[in-house]
Amino acid sequence: MYGIAFYYNINPQALMTANPTVNPRAMGPGTKLLIPITPRPETTTETIDQSPTPTLIFSALPAPDCYPDALGGMWCFVLVTNDEAGALENVTGLIELQQGEEIRQEIALTPLNLLPAGESLPLTAYFQPPVSEEYSISAAVDFFLPVLPDDDRYLPVDILEQEITLDEDGRAAQIRGKLTFPDEQPDAAYVWISATAFDKENHIVAVRRWENEQAIETGDQHPFAFVIYSLGGAIDRVDLLVEAYREQTTQE
Repeated sequence: MYGIAFYYNINPQALMTANPTVNPRAMGPGTKLLIPITPRPETTTETIDQSPTPTLIFSALPAPDCYPDALGGMWCFVLVTNDEAGALENVTGLIELQQGEEIRQEIALTPLNLLPAGESLPLTAYFQPPVSEEYSISAAVDFFLPVLPDDDRYLPVDILEQEITLDEDGRAAQIRGKLTFPDEQPDAAYVWISATAFDKENHIVAVRRWENEQAIETGDQHPFAFVIYSLGGAIDRVDLLVEAYREQTTQE
């Protein structure tokens, strides 16, 4: 969606606002977008300078935590923290794998679209096999968008009665709780919960996203339950972050 906005010389946020039902990470051939202005393919140096780009807030990411799988590929995770005063969305990155003279890059995505101020989410990428036993790995954020203060696409939602139970060997965690929404707000088109599991050394050992893709009426409590499995050592803690997206009405 960013490339389309750049082509038409408009702000990516304006394009996303004009197409609230389109997930910018799940666009494929045939997706139809509403362009909010008359198309103007011409771009200028000034336009490029004003495009959203990474700033120093993501300048020094730690080395990713990576785990080979049974097929010979490898999962990699790296935590990003929003130290800005406002929320960010569509944070993406690149994880670079070097094996001898070969350099491979994979796009890394967060499990949620929204990264609120002061919160953290893992960037996740998968390297197809083969992956050698000796390699070097690094990560960098390459794109994000600020969320405007008056943007109402995301809804407030809280987790009540959160309960996280670790298996005896720490290889899995049972997660359950209830979602609650304030009264007198629009219904939610979907709700996602991001679960990030850490070991005692604070390395990410598992990431999972729980999804409820059906509309949820606000003012009620909605139970959830799922399991997260470690790809590395024993799980020591699990951090949860929830995102609710406003249901759009035909009048809007």
